[in-house]
Amino acid sequence: MDNPQLRARDSTTGETLWTADLPRGVSLPSPTIEGETVYIAADDLYAMNRETGEERWRFETPSETELTGIPAVREGTAYIFGEDYTLYAVDTETGDEQWQGTPVQSKGSSPIPSVANGLVYIAPSEDKMGEVRALNPTDGSIAWRHEIDSWVFSPLAVTEQSVFAVCGGDRGLVTAIDAETGERQWQQSFEDVPRLVTVAVGSENVYAGSMWASDDAPVYALDQATGEQRWQFNTRPRDFGDYRQMIVNGIAAVDEYVFVTTSGEVYALQEQS
Repeated sequence: MDNPQLRARDSTTGETLWTADLPRGVSLPSPTIEGETVYIAADDLYAMNRETGEERWRFETPSETELTGIPAVREGTAYIFGEDYTLYAVDTETGDEQWQGTPVQSKGSSPIPSVANGLVYIAPSEDKMGEVRALNPTDGSIAWRHEIDSWVFSPLAVTEQSVFAVCGGDRGLVTAIDAETGERQWQQSFEDVPRLVTVAVGSENVYAGSMWASDDAPVYALDQATGEQRWQFNTRPRDFGDYRQMIVNGIAAVDEYVFVTTSGEVYALQEQS
């Protein structure tokens, strides 16, 4: 079996610009691009030159714990969780560890961190209870925490004013939290949708994608300030032989468009008020 590869393509022509081999047997999450460097967690944390794919450095945990998920990078530090729920802060210039901590005691998957407003935001969940936590970026200590009576799905969506979390269990929830204080701003409930699993923000709206919702997987557009629903778009289910899959895997708001990925399809929607 060939080693998995990270591949860069020209955005206009689709031509392959470079490939980088990674360890055999790893699953590849999405990379993070910051400046001229590409960061990806594939057991270890790799930093690669954006233009050439050449490895700049590789960070291995002292305990040889596998690093998972999507790294968050800001102001000279990359933040990434290990499978043992340890959060590592890594210097982006040297690849050296700055600090490590265990802000999560969980049995679920490791959270995916988000960095903004001088804080590191994470969303751990356990036993159908979730939290949004803000950590100090210098040592990982908790700045504030906000409990939510439902599973919370990573990653979060963050603006200067708010942290948006999507939740699920018995019903889908979107919760807006003050980014500085951790106080709830609003919460919107969707009784017919058991889970909302992905979230993104545009210029005015916050977008939430669902899974396992009757015969489709809706995307909801909500007012960022109030949580009022502005519109809904129903993606199509995909049939895979003996089962049907209904899930919105990802949402990205770029300029006036909202791009939505599901199981095998990509939608381009027009952002509107």
